[in-house]
Amino acid sequence: MRIKPGFTLLELLIAFAIGSFVLTAIFTIFYQTSRVLRMVNKIENEDARFYILQYQFERDLSGAFVPLRLKEKKPDEKQSKKKPLEDGKKAKKEFEEVPLEKAFSSTNKGGNLQELTFISSNPLPTYKKIGPRIVRVVYRLVEDKESAVPGKKVFKLLRQEGQKFDLAKYKPGVKGAPLEYTLAKNIKNLNVEYMAAVEKEVGKNGKTEIEYKTFKQWNDEAIKKAKKEKPDLCTFKVSLWDSLKKSSSDFECTVYIPYSEPEKEQGQDKQKQANDKQDQPQQPGKGKKPGPRPRK
Repeated sequence: MRIKPGFTLLELLIAFAIGSFVLTAIFTIFYQTSRVLRMVNKIENEDARFYILQYQFERDLSGAFVPLRLKEKKPDEKQSKKKPLEDGKKAKKEFEEVPLEKAFSSTNKGGNLQELTFISSNPLPTYKKIGPRIVRVVYRLVEDKESAVPGKKVFKLLRQEGQKFDLAKYKPGVKGAPLEYTLAKNIKNLNVEYMAAVEKEVGKNGKTEIEYKTFKQWNDEAIKKAKKEKPDLCTFKVSLWDSLKKSSSDFECTVYIPYSEPEKEQGQDKQKQANDKQDQPQQPGKGKKPGPRPRK
């Protein structure tokens, strides 16, 4: 009987070893490729969206300020009793400068930001015509029912910008309200913390030290405690869903709001000094006769 030729045990072991090396190399390449694709997908879908949010927040808040408006003063009853008005004369109306209402304001709902609004001097650039340099910006977080997944809430952030300072003109459904557009989608959570530096008296000598206070929302109560109309820092904490709504990534950024102070009084003082300087007669130099005094 003739024996058929076959492989020896050593040849089989060598073949298995070579095959295992090849399979390991293929699996490593596949794993690294899938890992890189996941990173690119994350950068494209999540990081890029957060960078857009961060850029817009920094741009808008870098120009946030509190404008002043004129408000009629209430007449003093004590002075009016002491100095009664003559017949046929009306009391002069006196006005005072007060901060604009809701110049910087925010509200929360269910642990998330509901609305954030402020006055900014950094509007969106226009190329066809020159637009206003002072606008009201409104951010509103609403539930995105079109992208919702059963058992998971999905939000989107809307942005409005307009020349009207009255916040009631920006409410949804109001006729003539500025156009709102979607700034970011697939948001899981979004909340904002506000920090303000408050001066605090220490001891009986009148010394003061700076204390930093954090507020969950910026409203009338926060303004009274901070003794200022707008915060100094805003910290945004955002959680974004991936494209499949299976996992989320957390991001955080802090935006500094520059300190702004009205310079109206300083400008008036400079103008007054310039006018007084022009009205004063000039002193003649050596060898020159004094000229005529200016007529008033």
